[in-house]
Amino acid sequence: MSLKLITIMINSCLPATTGGRMDPWTRAQGFKQAGCEMFLITWERQDSLPPEQMREYAKVFEAVRVYSNAPDVSGILKRLVHLPTSPHISSRYLSRRQLDALVQELRAFGAEAIWLDGLYGMGLAYELERELRIPILYRSHNIEHLYMLSQARQSRSWRNRIAWRLAASRLSQSESELQHHALRVFEISQDDMEFWRVRGVDRNSWLPTLMDSRKYQEERLAQRNAEYDFGFMGDLTSPNNQVAVDWFVAEVWPILRAARPDLRVLISGRNPPPEIRSALCAAGIDLLIDPPNAAHVWAQSKVFFNPIRDGSGINVKAIEMLMFDAPIVSTSVGVRGLPQEVQEQFFIADTGADFAQQMLEARDEGAVDLRSREAAREKFDRSRALTFIDEIKALL
Repeated sequence: MSLKLITIMINSCLPATTGGRMDPWTRAQGFKQAGCEMFLITWERQDSLPPEQMREYAKVFEAVRVYSNAPDVSGILKRLVHLPTSPHISSRYLSRRQLDALVQELRAFGAEAIWLDGLYGMGLAYELERELRIPILYRSHNIEHLYMLSQARQSRSWRNRIAWRLAASRLSQSESELQHHALRVFEISQDDMEFWRVRGVDRNSWLPTLMDSRKYQEERLAQRNAEYDFGFMGDLTSPNNQVAVDWFVAEVWPILRAARPDLRVLISGRNPPPEIRSALCAAGIDLLIDPPNAAHVWAQSKVFFNPIRDGSGINVKAIEMLMFDAPIVSTSVGVRGLPQEVQEQFFIADTGADFAQQMLEARDEGAVDLRSREAAREKFDRSRALTFIDEIKALL
């Protein structure tokens, strides 16, 4: 018997070119593969999605409803009405008319639970819980209030620092409330699970990012002819990734270039600010902006590196790196939240000199034990979705 879920995603997860989009999208694909039927509710700047995205969604979801969370007059009014909550939460409430129409559709769908994929849809999840009398299952993406404060610390301008701190306002209280309220919480990392257990949450468990490693077979073969020595990819609109690139350019790249002037590095990601573009151009590092397919980009480099310096939760990019057979160099922050046996797949260093040395060794001598790499991949394999669906059915 199939399981019917109302799936609330805080944003459209297509195109799935960043960790924040890839994580919910690959999970939804896994749930579909496990026989789950899902009604998707999500938000974008406009209340519609491009036809090609809707076609992709139709392969996974029985129905899709998209609402606007744009900062227009309506959006500002929603924020004012729900002022005590974080603006990321308040912008996702629906009008009474929208809610009534949605509830009518959802009653016909006959869902057994609400799958809240990310914190910021919690206001709508609570309203649907009251209207439909079905429980909330919460998949946490992060310890959000800590993540927001981390981004504020790393932001380049005072305006962005204020914006991130405003986004973090009252998040700690909202997050704790939801953690204690949901029928079950599925954490993105084992570290996050322990964080909340210390704070009295006893109904949580680890649900890792799920990926289809078979999808990467072609790229794994293509990587044998990789053009670049080293590659990194991240959302370059995020302050933590911007700081990571700055640190790499200032502390690591000069050592690499002095040791091996012929080395080539590719950094790619979404919408980098002018300062990042200028710094990479001056350093002689290639930049690829807004790549349409992340796997194709990873396949262009022989060794992966992750210079992330701060953050919480888990780096989804670290899991995607594991889908390849390449050596991986990371800071200790970049592997935070991963099981110890998975962390052993990474060369770990936290100073510029050590990081550069590890990159050189990985490039020249870093043969990967393919058996242990495959064992690490299995912990995140999409086929595990069936286990979690069975766990949910047992709860209900």
